[in-house]
Order: sequence, then structure tokens, then C-alpha cells
Amino acid sequence: METTETNEFQSRLQRRQALKKEHQKNKKSSVAPMIWLGIMLMIGMLGLALKQTLFSAEYISKQIVSPNIVQQISSEVTQTIDDYAKQLGVPAELTENLINQKELKSDIGVVIVNIYNDQSDLLSGTKVQKTISQRIEENAKAQHISLQSEDYLSFKSTLLHQINSTLKQKTQSPEILQMQKIFHLWQKTTQISLIVAGIGIVIFSVQIILREYTWVKRLKMLGFAACWSGLSFYWLVTLVAKLYQEHAITSQNPDVNSLIIDLSQKVFMQMKFNGVLGLILAIVLILISFTLRRFGNETQNKQIPKAAEQIIEEVEKEE
Repeated sequence: METTETNEFQSRLQRRQALKKEHQKNKKSSVAPMIWLGIMLMIGMLGLALKQTLFSAEYISKQIVSPNIVQQISSEVTQTIDDYAKQLGVPAELTENLINQKELKSDIGVVIVNIYNDQSDLLSGTKVQKTISQRIEENAKAQHISLQSEDYLSFKSTLLHQINSTLKQKTQSPEILQMQKIFHLWQKTTQISLIVAGIGIVIFSVQIILREYTWVKRLKMLGFAACWSGLSFYWLVTLVAKLYQEHAITSQNPDVNSLIIDLSQKVFMQMKFNGVLGLILAIVLILISFTLRRFGNETQNKQIPKAAEQIIEEVEKEE
């Protein structure tokens, strides 16, 4: 009798240990996809932040085209017009109000985007030729100058050519060309990281969803993955930003220094913003999972007494 009880006890103990090992194994296997999903989310947030800021030609163009640069190029273009007009001895009224700084700023931005995108025609998409040409014609009409005369057409053609040359020359500064090289070097890397992150997020999310979990647990795991990912990403960005401030890359040109500092701050801010978005997503998923779990427990608690009453009624009927 004692031997039978001992055997039963050992059998139960072995089953318990086997179940415990299985539970631990399942626990480890369920944590792994959550960790990898978090890593993929971090890579995705980093790639997205860089794509929105440092590796966006339009974004860089907006940062570079400061009021000082617009004023400088505007002065250069105006000087080119005045010098050429004096050289030919044309009336000053013919070259009045040819330059509008707002329009010039837009065109400078377009030229810089073309430089970043390796466009063969740097003035592609600009309106400088069209607007200046129209204003020269308006001024010529006001001065009763024939628009078909050879002198006028030669003046207009040469002037537009010189304005274009000045605009190209002033926008192709060594700093912009250096930033363009860095831009092209890392742009493809960023695109690859976004593709890898996107594939990874889909794979590990599907892996979590396809496991034999309830929807509540799936949501909770996705939420925890986004939570630790967002927190870690925000902390890492803060740390890198602090280290960058202590060991910032400096240039002899103060304008370049201010541009680099301004760009870096905006990039770090965008990264932090993406980290906060990850945290918000995580909190929403976790709150939904806990709400569903609580709702499920309440429903289950209501169902248990009903089931017990049914069993009691069936027993009483049998008696």
C-alpha cells in the first residue's frame, strides 16, 4: 500500500516538474519574440527619424536656406544685374525690382534639393528665369523699348545667364557639397534599416499573434514590446544628445557651426518624439489588454454562479 502511494506521489512530482519545465520553456519562447520586436521597433524609429530629418533633401534645404543666406545671394544677384546694366549703359529703370527675396528663397531651396538629388540641371523646377524675364518685359514696355530688338533680346538673354550662374555658384558651397556626400552615404543605409525593421516588425508581431495565446495576452505582449522599446530609445537618444553636446563636431565657419548644432538638435528632438509616440502606442495597447482582461474576468465570474446553479438543479432533479 505504501509502495503504491509512494509511486503515485513520485508520478505526480514528475508530472509537476515536467509541467513546470514546459511552462518555463513556453515563457522563454514567448519573451524572445517580444524582445526582438522591441529591437525592430527601435531600428524603425531611428530610421524614420533620420529619414524625416537628416536624410530628407527637402528638410535639409529648409534648414540651410536661412535669412542670411537669402540676403547674401539676393545681394550677389542684384549686384550682378547692376554691374551688367552699367556695363551696357542700359536705363536703370529696365532692371528695377527684378528680385523678390521670397521667390528667391524658394528657388534657392529648389536648387539645394536638386544638388542633393544629383540633378543634372540644378535650376530644374526654379521660377527665377520666368519671373525675372516677365519683369524685364514689363519694365521694357514701360520704357517703350521694343521687345523684338536685338539689343534688348541680347541683354535679356545674357542677364538671365549671369543670374543663373551666380545662383548656381553661391548655392554650391563646400559645406553644402560636403553635407551632400554624407547624405548620399547614409541615405541608402537608412532605407535598408527601415526595410529590415518593417520586415522584422511584421514577422515578430505575427509570431506573437500565431502562438496559442488569448487576444488579451497578445495585445499585452505587443504593448510591452512597444513600451520597453520606446523607453530605451528615448533614453539612448538623450544619452547620445548629451555626449554630442560635449564632443560636438566644430568648423572654423561660425555659420556652419550654428547650422550643425541646429540640425543636430532638431534630429534629436524628432527621435525623442518618435520614442514618445512608441510609448503612447504601448500604453494604449496595455490599457486595452487590461480592460479586456478585466471585462473577461467579470464575465467569467458571472458565468460561474450560473453554471453552479444549473449543476445543483440537475442534481436535485435526479434525486
